[in-house]
Amino acid sequence: MQLDRQTNQVLGLAWGFGWRVAAGVLLGFYLDRWAGTSPIFIVVFAIASLIAGVAELIRAARPEPHRDTNQS
Repeated sequence: MQLDRQTNQVLGLAWGFGWRVAAGVLLGFYLDRWAGTSPIFIVVFAIASLIAGVAELIRAARPEPHRDTNQS
């Protein structure tokens, strides 16, 4: 089964968003464990990774500017 280009882009964005959030939460969890705090780092890194994920989705949703291919 072959997926079209747009489907691949959407799936890539979804996976990227999910992994970004999961990595932020895991990093926060291990930093909380190391520092003996709870849940400060989890919350901070979860929020930061969510913001980064949403920013990536917004950037991907913006239309690309038209480029003039005739200029050299």
